Amino acid sequence: MGYTFTIGNAVPKHHKSDFPHLSATWDVDAMTHLHAPTFPNDEMTANSNSRSPSYSTWADFCNETGLRDVFFIPHKVACTAVTLAVSA
Repeated sequence: MGYTFTIGNAVPKHHKSDFPHLSATWDVDAMTHLHAPTFPNDEMTANSNSRSPSYSTWADFCNETGLRDVFFIPHKVACTAVTLAVSA
């Protein structure tokens, strides 16, 4: 298990036949760009719109941004995937 974040236009996928067990997943098209920024020790994602931070990097980010409770505190509702969608 790990975290992968893909930046782009998130499109929900769900179907009425899933009722009563409703769930949704999100699709974001993978893409690369020659001039996209790259980061040290991040050869896996290179110039793409996806990032897979290490657990400690993700934990540090959540602590610094106030998101720790969202991802690291157990909730009564089961959550197996979280998609952060930001629109400009």
